Amino acid sequence: MGLDLDCVEAFVALVGELHYRRTASTLHLSPSALTKRIQKLESELGLRLVDRTPAGVTSLTSAGARFAPHARTLLSEAHAARRAAIGTPAPEFRLGLPGQLRDHPELMHVHSLAASVRRDIPGAVVHCIGVPFPAVTSALLEGRVDVMWDISSANHPGIEAIPLHPFMRIGVISREHAFADATEIGIEEFAQQPMIYGRRVPREWMARFYLDDVRSVDEAQLIAMDGSNSTDVMNSVAMKTGVTVAPMVMTQALAPFLTTVRLIGVPLIPTFASRRRGDNRDSVLRLIHALQIMDPIA
Repeated sequence: MGLDLDCVEAFVALVGELHYRRTASTLHLSPSALTKRIQKLESELGLRLVDRTPAGVTSLTSAGARFAPHARTLLSEAHAARRAAIGTPAPEFRLGLPGQLRDHPELMHVHSLAASVRRDIPGAVVHCIGVPFPAVTSALLEGRVDVMWDISSANHPGIEAIPLHPFMRIGVISREHAFADATEIGIEEFAQQPMIYGRRVPREWMARFYLDDVRSVDEAQLIAMDGSNSTDVMNSVAMKTGVTVAPMVMTQALAPFLTTVRLIGVPLIPTFASRRRGDNRDSVLRLIHALQIMDPIA
């Protein structure tokens, strides 16, 4: 199976903007030319990747959401191969994300982050690296990633966490849950529900998912599960073990047997850009700057 890299690049850009006309303008294409590239890629894959409204706003299908992180990797490797062939090394930036990359719908924002870095350094490559939860701190301290982008800050004196944009959490429940027909519910009532947590996941990462900022952990009904990533949490919710909350962006690719409910009164929480304390390398400072100026996650 052959894939046209121009079409792959057009898809990655569209994932970053989720709007045809803006994406076409960024790529210096006409909207019809962009449409043809997306349609060609879908034909090559034999799958529909995006849904488009008459206003030009688009959303990813489940296949598109699965393909997006691999599309970015494919482009990155292709650019690296070209530079290697002509003997021109490119500056590389390593952005760590906790867990498995497929659990991060916010990857769609990484295209705009990479574009921001490349505006300063033409040809720069931003690598997204999935880091197992137990290794999030050591990955920074040992230099395996330049910056970790996370919803929590590591509790370690050797790591500095810079707060970024706040985002909204939304309730995630089984379609058979008592709240399934509700469009919104107060956060205090939702927080009384049995809530999923991963016993193998560091507390500082998991805590905001079981609303430790709404009521004390001692007051919570916590249901332990053995998984260690977001997919495992969602599967536990699907089995009606309990409920959870998630960043609103994560709800774009929920399984059909799950649904969401708006939480009234839930506090906003920030994401963080974490680095080794005192690490002022150019790659670190540029990544943090790109994260700071990036459009906020919904």
